Amino acid sequence: MNKIINLEKIKKKKFFFVFLISFTLSSLLTLYLNINFNILDKNYESLDYIRPALTLNNEASFIEFFNSLSARLPTYPLLISFLFKIFGENNYLSILLFQCFIHGITTVVLLKTVELFTKKFFLISFFLIALNPNIFWQTGIILPETLMVLFIALGIYFMLVFLIKKNLIKYLIFSSFFFGLSYITKPSAIFLPTSISLFVFLIFFFRNKSNFLRSLIFSTIPLIIIYLLASPIYYYNYLNTNKLNLTYQKGGHLLQYVYPCLSNKWGCGERNKIALKKALNLQEEAFEKNKDLIEIESSGNKHKKSIIESDIQTELFIKLLNEDIEKEQIITSVTGSYIKTLFHTSVISILQKHGVKYSEFSYKSYSKTDFEIKAYHVIWFIFQISLFFLRFFQLYSIFHISFYNKKNIWVIIFLTLVSLSFLVTTIGIGNFRYRIPMEPFLFIITILGLKNFKKKIKNYKFKIV
Repeated sequence: MNKIINLEKIKKKKFFFVFLISFTLSSLLTLYLNINFNILDKNYESLDYIRPALTLNNEASFIEFFNSLSARLPTYPLLISFLFKIFGENNYLSILLFQCFIHGITTVVLLKTVELFTKKFFLISFFLIALNPNIFWQTGIILPETLMVLFIALGIYFMLVFLIKKNLIKYLIFSSFFFGLSYITKPSAIFLPTSISLFVFLIFFFRNKSNFLRSLIFSTIPLIIIYLLASPIYYYNYLNTNKLNLTYQKGGHLLQYVYPCLSNKWGCGERNKIALKKALNLQEEAFEKNKDLIEIESSGNKHKKSIIESDIQTELFIKLLNEDIEKEQIITSVTGSYIKTLFHTSVISILQKHGVKYSEFSYKSYSKTDFEIKAYHVIWFIFQISLFFLRFFQLYSIFHISFYNKKNIWVIIFLTLVSLSFLVTTIGIGNFRYRIPMEPFLFIITILGLKNFKKKIKNYKFKIV
């Protein structure tokens, strides 16, 4: 009995130290960034989340808060508002240190998730998630990704417990709740309700052999919970625009980001400057000529103005797509952007912070006569090779479990399906930052791959003996 109690104490301490180390390391990163760089980096949209938080604190009105959100979603500004109330207005360091706290919790949640399948690879798992450059670096930037990853990690944990516990509905409800919070944190989760609902339907219909109607009813649980959480946003936007919209980002995103990226043969990387300039010029002309936009601008209803602008931008995007980009190039651009999203290492953004140009890592740079290998090239290469190595294990995990070891097939289906829902939102834009919501899913797939690989090696050795 004493031995059991001692083991439990050790287990609890293990996760406490995991949290403490993860929190400490990310805090040191934050302090380093705070000392050496400007917290409010102009390359990011941090102020778009800080302004609504200040509005809520100063005006004490949720109507004014929603009015100030513009195209952003409310969860992260609400967190900032809460932190400002406790630690003082414009205390940006409090936001970053709290993100370090969140990162510590996320690390613990994901390690506990892995322990649902294996007690091995603990140290490897810790390094893969706590020091994942794409997640770790974000803790030092005032952006909602760190918060979103926590919600996704909790959603994954409860969904996998739901699978293992054989349909205890409370875990499905918990999972849907946290996925719902991620849905109102960043628009990149726009397809999340659909993918979760589809997965629940597949579980009940194929694994549990429930009839179609029963499966359909249970599949509505995630939809109901997620859209209930988002209902205040939809309701407010409907009152102001007569349209059910989560955000107004669609048109601007398509015209100013997706179109310039699809204009490149292999997607972004970096937006095609000529295509971007053309899109912005056409946008300006269309805004000036649109009578509805002129009338609504005089009324001061910025929400209706945003909706009209988004509709105009969407029309221009479709027009430019049909006129300027051939179908073959769309295929290569989308393919290239997906490859870049999955295979580009985020360590390059850290190097850029230290004055290293992105062009230093392009293929063109290697053809220069004065090119020489420097320390940062070696750092980049090590991380790039490591990333390729991880992708190998992830692909191996999906393939091996799908065809040979179907014990965790539903886990793989879930992780793959939801990852794809995030990948769809990156169309044309090959950017590792868009990969951040997928990192928890990729991490778990990696550990499952390691587990299967080790088991296969062990069996192979046994056969030789």
